[in-house]
Amino acid sequence: MFGRSTRDYGLGPGRSSTQYTAPSTGFFGSFTGFNPFGSATVPRQNPYGYGASTGFMGSFGRFNPFGASSGYSSSYSTGWKAIVGYILSVSVILLMILLLVHYFVRPIFQLSPGGPGFIPVPGLNDSELFWKPGTVVSPIKDIQTRLAGRSANFTMTMDIVILNPLTFSNKNRPIFMRGSSLDPDPGKKGKSLDVTSITVALKPDTTDMVIILMNSSNNEEPITIPNVPVQTPFRLGIVIMDMAMEAYINGKLIKTRTLDASPRQSGGDFSPPQGQMVDLARVNNLQLWDRVLTPSEIRYSKPSLEPTKPTDINLIPSVSVCDNKVESEDDIKPKTD
Repeated sequence: MFGRSTRDYGLGPGRSSTQYTAPSTGFFGSFTGFNPFGSATVPRQNPYGYGASTGFMGSFGRFNPFGASSGYSSSYSTGWKAIVGYILSVSVILLMILLLVHYFVRPIFQLSPGGPGFIPVPGLNDSELFWKPGTVVSPIKDIQTRLAGRSANFTMTMDIVILNPLTFSNKNRPIFMRGSSLDPDPGKKGKSLDVTSITVALKPDTTDMVIILMNSSNNEEPITIPNVPVQTPFRLGIVIMDMAMEAYINGKLIKTRTLDASPRQSGGDFSPPQGQMVDLARVNNLQLWDRVLTPSEIRYSKPSLEPTKPTDINLIPSVSVCDNKVESEDDIKPKTD
């Protein structure tokens, strides 16, 4: 009942049935892999594939951090690759859908600070930045900027600090110019020099700021901003269009002017305060765009406006400065009949 089977299984001539160990027919023969009485057993298979691990913990099969790769770890790695590939495929499809919506339905990605869209995309600022704080501020050649020769459809912003408004004059006091001359006296007798296209200045004896654009008819197109801040940084924004000009203070639209004629062509330098006007104001962070910005883009443009510096306070002297020279002592003597 429990012995070796001697039945002839038709193995052919020359081989006896005893040369082949038949599956046990004993009582426990049906339990594959557990046959204490029969001699035939089925070799145990590795359900996880590949060879058995030879590592320190190889006998555990499923988890083997010390030994060779097991079938389970290979399957685990393959599974993760499939998951990552699936996630990447879904992400690419979603990105394509968002791009189609962005360009054909409504903006999704915010390509510039304050621009349309609600998903900010960093690193896509299309402006040029000059006169960074702490650097030497000097005139910039027009040809060195993206506005070279452009007279309309552009935007520029600049950070201004009025240091000493008591630097009086009998003419407009320029703190910024775009023109072909570095002459420090544009705005003489209320008029800009013919060589300038844009002038930003304080009026002779007040803190009112005037922005003067020269048009193609050689006439002034001014915008006046009353009582600008003193010894406190503010950001001036100027938008020049074909037949209109806008002025902003700290991202807020102050005034819009409809032009009588198109802006005059200019290829001159961008100039900060010159000569005596260096004591009047400081200009930093000049930014130029070769397009018309929206109000929100101007409001949220980077870099942020710098806070007031301690060195900018208490610069107003007890005696005001005037650039009108006294010709002789007779000019100040009282006249008698």
